[in-house]
Amino acid sequence: MRNITALKTVFEAFRRFPGRSSLILFTVGFGVSTVTLVEGVGRGAREKVQENLDLLGKNLLIISAGSTRVIAGRKRQTQNVTTLSLKDARAIEEEMSEMVSAVTPQYSKAMTIKRGNLVHSAEVVGTDEQYTFIRNTGTQVGRFFSKVENRSRVRVAVLGRRVYESLYPDGGADGADRADGADGADGSAEAALDTLIRINRIPFRVIGIMRPRGAALSGQDEDNQIFVPINTALRRLFNVDHLNSIVVKVRDGRSLEAGTGRINRLLRELHRLEAHHPDDFTIQTQQQVLEARMEIASRFKEIMIVVILVSFVLGSLGVFAVMTLGVNRRRAEIGLRRAVGATKQDILKQFLFEASLLSFFGAVTGIFLAVLISSILTITLELPISLTPVVMIIEVGLSLVVGMVSGLHPAWSAANLNPVSALRGTKDPEGGSPKH
Repeated sequence: MRNITALKTVFEAFRRFPGRSSLILFTVGFGVSTVTLVEGVGRGAREKVQENLDLLGKNLLIISAGSTRVIAGRKRQTQNVTTLSLKDARAIEEEMSEMVSAVTPQYSKAMTIKRGNLVHSAEVVGTDEQYTFIRNTGTQVGRFFSKVENRSRVRVAVLGRRVYESLYPDGGADGADRADGADGADGSAEAALDTLIRINRIPFRVIGIMRPRGAALSGQDEDNQIFVPINTALRRLFNVDHLNSIVVKVRDGRSLEAGTGRINRLLRELHRLEAHHPDDFTIQTQQQVLEARMEIASRFKEIMIVVILVSFVLGSLGVFAVMTLGVNRRRAEIGLRRAVGATKQDILKQFLFEASLLSFFGAVTGIFLAVLISSILTITLELPISLTPVVMIIEVGLSLVVGMVSGLHPAWSAANLNPVSALRGTKDPEGGSPKH
């Protein structure tokens, strides 16, 4: 019964002192919403890295031309080396057939793409027919080019989703640029097939549109790419005889380390490198790329811990300051309650309940704000924010604890006020309050 009375008194205090109550709600709510958002951004970033790793493919070795370092999860080439070639890719495929299931060469470069009066800048990727198998992807509409088309240097192209949307805002419905002269009046993505685009002023026939993939581990937009046969790209587009990279898919994930060693020895032999000469290539597994990106996430986690500590310290100081001010301003009320029979324990409970409930409502308000803000940021900026109910429940529990601990001293001070001095609005007489 006394607890119910204390709760009624608490809610009456909320009504009588809305300013002080709102200040605690804002202080705690701001801290909780900040912590929730920071934790959600960190979790979302880790999930995005893992998602991109799954999209990249399983059991992959990425061979890059030149000596490279990984900085912030991105490969930084320290020198321009042009020794990776199609010959290297074919040698790996032939010499290591029992260990390797697929090998795909790649050369990419940003270029201007035109369709009629529409102009778009995208990355043109020269590769072969095994790309979709290695990278665990495929076309959403149409098809990928074949081995025969690659060998014959046919000028065909497969568009990334963003490229398609930029060059075909009408879905290819006009049919004016169709290579077969047919009408594409249905306005669907299929209508873009067999139309012509120009890459560096060279006409290419569109044969497919890739499934959406989003950003890669490097941060590059994989939907803003155009895929063409590697032989066509090297000879007719780029006019080079070397590659940017070679991607190797190993049959068994346990063979990655052994495969790395064998490929290293094979490439050194093919490049005729003496023992004292450094490699002119870099071999990485996708796990190494993931670890580099996760290093950023771990640093972000350290920042998050600091943010949590600062937020809860500020919240506890806010609760302590406002509750102490409330006790000083409500001395007459406390004295009156003591005069009509309330015990020290009743006063202690009242102010502890008040601090705890305000912290609880502040935490709930903060979580509501965090959910609202994260929804807005996810929709407008496409930020990967992942909020989890478990974290929210923990934050509410911590807020209750912080509120109770921060309100303990003000509640104890209120419970030990001298009733007579409190009623008179004066300080306690020397010697302390009488015992009741």
